[in-house]
Amino acid sequence: MLTNTSLTDKQSIIDLMLLAQEEVNIALMNEFMMIAKGMGDKGKEIIEQLHEENNFNRFLPQRLIGQENHNASGILIDEAREVGITPRLLLWSKKINEEIASRMAYQLAVKLMQEHSTEEEIKILVKGVTDISSKCICPRVLASIRQWEKYRFTVVVEDPYIDPEQFFSDYGLTALKEENINEKFDALVLAVNHREYETYMDNEYLHYRLDEAGVFFDIKGEYPDIYNNEIYLKL
Repeated sequence: MLTNTSLTDKQSIIDLMLLAQEEVNIALMNEFMMIAKGMGDKGKEIIEQLHEENNFNRFLPQRLIGQENHNASGILIDEAREVGITPRLLLWSKKINEEIASRMAYQLAVKLMQEHSTEEEIKILVKGVTDISSKCICPRVLASIRQWEKYRFTVVVEDPYIDPEQFFSDYGLTALKEENINEKFDALVLAVNHREYETYMDNEYLHYRLDEAGVFFDIKGEYPDIYNNEIYLKL
């Protein structure tokens, strides 16, 4: 992981800037998606057409930035300030991407509270908390989980790249291996779509994991057709 002490060689600085560039591009995609969403049906058509254009998909919208990107932007911002530069684009990109966690948490919380009384225990299964490439914990996913805890929801985490006991020790959150999960949930949040999930993420699995009228929150909208239920969410 990048630290300030690693900025003495040229390659480390290049790596830092490449990671920060990715966060800037993802922020731009997120902003495009927010604008289009506000346009309703016309916005959906615009996004569909944009996806057909060259290079548009290089930086996918609504990606949850990994720890490496998160640290890279922060380090570069600090370095810029030390040499008397205010990195406005990096600051705004970081802010836009950090808002994803709040939007994600609020959107699901509203839907769940509409479906359940305040006396009921609401249980959420979050699948995927590590970045696909670095396997570091995604800070935005973790921030969303903390928000759901504030709503007094019960959250269980599953990720093929974490050790459940270590994860509990580090974050105080319950984590289980897929084969050890033996209950149904009010919501299943697919936060990071690891390749392991592609082998079993289908309609049968969702009905096995979700209570009746359960919510499938497919963050990036990767499985829009597998859940035969009206309660399907994406950012």
